[in-house]
Amino acid sequence: MLVAIYVVVSVAAVAFGGVESLADVDDVLAVLAKDVMGSPLDKLLIIAVLTSAAASCQTTILPTARTSLSMAAKGAAPSY
Repeated sequence: MLVAIYVVVSVAAVAFGGVESLADVDDVLAVLAKDVMGSPLDKLLIIAVLTSAAASCQTTILPTARTSLSMAAKGAAPSY
């Protein structure tokens, strides 16, 4: 499902922006956001991507921290 979403977004970006306008830029989303959302709202896309990246990092870190804490509380963690 995730690969399908990536493919659809990639095809839509190339169909909307064209290959020439997207080939030489580092940030494709910034170029597309100006055309799609306009000048003041294009920063909203950058904030959404940063929030998504922070949430992804948190969902990776928190389960490990919870497991370590529960193992330490029950005495199941190895002592060094």
